[in-house]
Amino acid sequence: ENGQDIGNAYQDPRNRRAEWGNCASDRRKVLNLSLVTRTPKFASQWVQRFAGNWQASGILTYSSGSWITITSGADNSLTGVGSDRPNVAGDWRVAQNSLSQWFNTAAFAKNTAGVYGNAGVAIIPGRANWNLDAAVWRSFPIKEQIKADLRWEAFNVVNHARFNNPGASLNNGNTFGVTSSALAPRILQVALKLTF
Repeated sequence: ENGQDIGNAYQDPRNRRAEWGNCASDRRKVLNLSLVTRTPKFASQWVQRFAGNWQASGILTYSSGSWITITSGADNSLTGVGSDRPNVAGDWRVAQNSLSQWFNTAAFAKNTAGVYGNAGVAIIPGRANWNLDAAVWRSFPIKEQIKADLRWEAFNVVNHARFNNPGASLNNGNTFGVTSSALAPRILQVALKLTF
C-alpha cells in the first residue's frame, strides 16, 4: 500500500531475511485523550444569550517516534537497486540527543564497492512528539429557521516545535543525523456558517 514501508526493493534481492526489522509505522507508546464540554445553562437570560450554549473540545496526542533506517545514499553494492545500507562500525547511541546529533554518525561506514552493508532495517528509534488541538463553537439562532454557526479551531495550541526525524542518508554529510525540519506551527482558523 502507498505510505507503508513495505517495498519491492531489497538491499540484497537474494536475501529477504536481511530486510526484517521494525516497521517504520510502529509506535511503542501512544496516548490519545479527548474532551468535549459545554457551558452550563445560566439563570440570567442576558448571560445565557452571550455565555450559554458554547461548546469546546480538545485532543491531546502523544506517540513515540517512528523507526529510522540508515541508508548509504549510493549504489555501492553495484546492483542497480539503490537500497544500500552502510556497515555498523560502533554504537549509534549518544549521551544526549540533540537537533544537531540525534545519533552517533561515526557509528556508520560506507559499504565497500560490490558489498552489501550489515546495518539492519529501522534500527534507530525516532523522535517522540505530542500535540494539543482545540475548538470552540456555538450556534446563534437568528429567526425561526435561520441560524449562524461560529467555530474557532486551533491546531498545535501551545505552538511548540514538533521536529521530524533527522537525515538518515550517509551520503548527505551536512544533514546526516541532523534534524532540519519540523511539523506545522500553531494554526488558527475561524469559520462562520449561515443556515437558512
